[in-house]
Amino acid sequence: MTLCDEELSGVFADLASRFGWRCQALPEPGVVEVATGRRRADSEPIRLYLRMPDGDTILASDGGDTLTALGDVGFDRDDPLMDGLWQEALRTYRLDELDGRVFLQASVATAAHSLARLADGCLALDALRVVALPPRNRPLTLAAEVEQYLRNVYAEPGLVRKAPQLRLRGGVRVSPAIEVRTPARGQVYVQPGAASSPTQSYDHAYATFALVHQRSDVPITSRLVVLGGSAAAWNLNKLRALADVAFVGFWQDRVRLREFLDGETPDDPLMLPAGVQAALPS
Repeated sequence: MTLCDEELSGVFADLASRFGWRCQALPEPGVVEVATGRRRADSEPIRLYLRMPDGDTILASDGGDTLTALGDVGFDRDDPLMDGLWQEALRTYRLDELDGRVFLQASVATAAHSLARLADGCLALDALRVVALPPRNRPLTLAAEVEQYLRNVYAEPGLVRKAPQLRLRGGVRVSPAIEVRTPARGQVYVQPGAASSPTQSYDHAYATFALVHQRSDVPITSRLVVLGGSAAAWNLNKLRALADVAFVGFWQDRVRLREFLDGETPDDPLMLPAGVQAALPS
C-alpha cells in the first residue's frame, strides 16, 4: 500500500475523476509520482512528486523538471529579465523554488486544489520558453560577459568560480554571481547588474552585499558590483547606497575595473568613469 491508496486516496480519486490524474509509487519510500495529464510545449508530460512529512501535510514538487526543460531551450536565470519573469510567475501561482525544484506545501484538506495549482504553475512557467532564444543566437548577458572577461584575465584553472556559496553569521547563505582570486586582492566577490533592469539589478546587488557587510568579515575591498550601461542611466542615490556595501564600477570602464582588481583602491568606492562627476559622501 502507498500514499496513493491510503492517506491520499480521496485526494487522488477526486483528481482522477475530474482531470484524469494518475498516482503511482516510486522506489524511494514514501514518495509517489503523479501524472497530471498536462504536457509542456515539447510534449513531455508534467509530473509531480509527493511525500507527506506528517499526517496532515503534503510536500509536492516538479522534481526540477520545469527548470531543466527551460534550460534546454536557452532560458537563463542569470539574465535579469528572465529571472524576473520566473520569480513573477512563482509569485502569481504562490509557489516556491529551492535548488531548481518548484514546490509547495499544503494541508491534506486542500491538497487537490493545491496540486492543481502546482501543475498549472509548472505549465505557466514552461511558457517562459518563448522569451528564450537558443544560446547560439542569444547575446551574452552582462554576467556572462563579466565572467568571460575574468576568465580571460585570470586564465589559470580554478581562479574564477560561478555562483559561490557564502555562509554568513546566523546561518544565512548568499550567492554572488562570481568569485575571482586575484594576485593583488585575493578573493573578490563580483555581482554584475544589467542596465536593462536597473531596479532588479540594484535590489539584488544591494541585498547580497548588505548581508555580506553586516554578517561577515569579508572586507569591502573584496566586494565589487559591476554595472552595465552608462553611469547616467543609474540613480545616483542608489549608486551611493551600493557604494556603502561594495566598490562599484562600470562595465564600460574596464580599465578602471582591472586597476581595482590589480590592487588599486580609490578613495571613493563609487568608481565613476572619467568625466562623470558626483559629490563624495560627507
